[in-house]
Amino acid sequence: MNVLKLVGKLLLVFLLSMLGIVFFVSLLFPLYPVNRSLMPVILGQNAAFVLAAFLTWIWLEKKPLDELGFAEPSPFRSFLRGAGWGTFGIAVPFVLLLANGLLTVDRFYISSSTVTDFTSALSGFLIIALGEEILVRGYIQTLMVRQWGRIIGIFSASLLFCALHLGNPNLSWLALLNLFLAGVMLGTAKEAFGGLWAPIGFHFTWNLCQEMLSLPVSGLHLIEHPVLFTRETGPAWVTGGRFGLEGGAAVTLLLISLTAVFWLQSRNRTKSDHSHTSGLTR
Repeated sequence: MNVLKLVGKLLLVFLLSMLGIVFFVSLLFPLYPVNRSLMPVILGQNAAFVLAAFLTWIWLEKKPLDELGFAEPSPFRSFLRGAGWGTFGIAVPFVLLLANGLLTVDRFYISSSTVTDFTSALSGFLIIALGEEILVRGYIQTLMVRQWGRIIGIFSASLLFCALHLGNPNLSWLALLNLFLAGVMLGTAKEAFGGLWAPIGFHFTWNLCQEMLSLPVSGLHLIEHPVLFTRETGPAWVTGGRFGLEGGAAVTLLLISLTAVFWLQSRNRTKSDHSHTSGLTR
């Protein structure tokens, strides 16, 4: 693929995304009360991401949508595996920070409002995971990997993943590094599991678990009544402070470790596929 054509496709998908966000958010915003104002943004933004990725793929690549990362024999199983890894990825730094006195849980609370907010968080974070993964790991990473191979393709897509979060509040240089590393980890997970459903599941529970622990998710809060009320009592460069765990050093090593695990799995999967193919051609 010519580099100029690739750049043109990326510019087009981002332009369509921006136009779609303006259209969908304007359409949805009057339907929500002020205290739920993030929901039309979440719905509108991610509907625009999915639509832009699908349209440009069908229009310019003229290939089936399955090739974006949907051609998996057991998508639900892959989603659950990714969701398990995402839960693990938040549980580990949370428990370590709690055990060392860098986080404090003030109280545990469940009410009808908690249940309502949990339902809202479930839908909101699933929409975010679908939209961002289809656009970044599905469309952008697929193009990049075909142009430059896995390593450069994943790294390039991860830089663009960072760019999607530049407007988030309380952003720091460490948070940007962790967002890049998270992009590399999710991109590697796509290659390791052979499709989008595992990174979608990871992304979903990674965000949901932070919110339910009352920790900011990339500097944002989606709900008002979490299950646990948690305070950061350690230095912000470790805990992430007002950006959430993603802004702290506690997550940096975890993301690198998970990337290594998924990369090894990806290599083993490639060798297995190659052996299977070689066996068929003998």
